[in-house]
Amino acid sequence: ETIYYEGMRVIAVDPDVIPLHTVVEIDTGTEVFKAISLDTGGLIQGNIIDLLVEDKQTAINWGRREVKIRIVEGK
Repeated sequence: ETIYYEGMRVIAVDPDVIPLHTVVEIDTGTEVFKAISLDTGGLIQGNIIDLLVEDKQTAINWGRREVKIRIVEGK
């Protein structure tokens, strides 16, 4: 229902790579922000994350891109 959880962006992950409820720092090359892994998905496997965005057009504009992720707080 929202792209934020407690002030952090929400991401979907492969829980075998990044456990659920893990706080990460995402560096896109132009911005750095914190996110929390709260979702999974059938297509999210391995070193892939899915950043929850506001709408379909934002997702299209964001596209696929490589980012750097650093674990800040794991569960």
